[in-house]
Amino acid sequence: MAVRFLRFGYRSSYTDGSAWASQFRSDWETTRPCPRCGSTRQRPTGPATCIIEAGLRWTDAIGTSGGSPPFIVSKRVVEGLQAIGAQGYMSYPVAIERISAPALSARGAPKYYYIAPVSSVEVDLPASGSPPGARCPRCLAAQVDPPPREQRWVPKTETWDGADIFGLGWFPFGYFCTERVMQLARDGTWTNFRFDPIDILERHIPRWSGIDYLGRQWPPEWYPDSPSRGKSFGEWVALTRLSGDAAVPYAIELHELESASHVTPELIEEVSEMYARSAAEALLDYPEEAQGAMVIQLREGAPLERRNAAYVLSRLRQEHRIPLPDDVRELIRQNTPDFVESLIE
Repeated sequence: MAVRFLRFGYRSSYTDGSAWASQFRSDWETTRPCPRCGSTRQRPTGPATCIIEAGLRWTDAIGTSGGSPPFIVSKRVVEGLQAIGAQGYMSYPVAIERISAPALSARGAPKYYYIAPVSSVEVDLPASGSPPGARCPRCLAAQVDPPPREQRWVPKTETWDGADIFGLGWFPFGYFCTERVMQLARDGTWTNFRFDPIDILERHIPRWSGIDYLGRQWPPEWYPDSPSRGKSFGEWVALTRLSGDAAVPYAIELHELESASHVTPELIEEVSEMYARSAAEALLDYPEEAQGAMVIQLREGAPLERRNAAYVLSRLRQEHRIPLPDDVRELIRQNTPDFVESLIE
């Protein structure tokens, strides 16, 4: 049976009552240079400290305010990994120097650690949607500026060394694991973790809350529904053309207005842009068909329709690297407020 690889991290921040850490401090070390491109990275090593900023309850995974590492884990997580003989990582203690959240300080803090993957898996860059030459194939360091945006991470499974926890590339980076670790999280009812399939499309990640590893359904749903589910291609295209009178019913529904007399041009513009962005995510499932429809709309549509078409084409370019003729690029520039050239490079 094929091994299922997952990415893992923390699920929520203090906005739902989970504890939240900041000011993570530790010693740092420079990695060995990549043998292919010579790049190095800084990474934490050894014991660390942090403070707890907010929260109502202690959880088994706590975010660190976007730092490195991005989260810390409770002692029982580390003990669980040790109990199953998980390999591929180091763990270091994290001392909590101050607790600013009254609800948490009254309870006392569990012991926490951070995890540092030491095993790695190589990435199939073409299958991941990385443009040729954009990343070092060994360490994944960006070779262009701005860095590329991959559609997903597709591992070279033959380079896996059997570790339950690993990163990607030479250094390695990221937090990835086998299904065995998620099963451990389920059996131990670890709180505030998030698991996603390693090869999930990046654009799908914001649309769901990860695999429901504590849910009643098991096996779980491994992937989110496609953004295009529920409407036809034509219906999604129509949502990029909301302008003028066509947008009025949507504005009334969205803002719960009494009548069309309350719909202003500003609301029309807001509704048009909002639905176009929703439609753009769905139309990424139809790259060739959407490109043709949006080029026509960019050339012939009303002003709002042209702006929406420019946005969709920019997203198609970023996700699927579709070719854009020079005249279409120029129209995108003209119809995109605050245009940034990297949108269509």
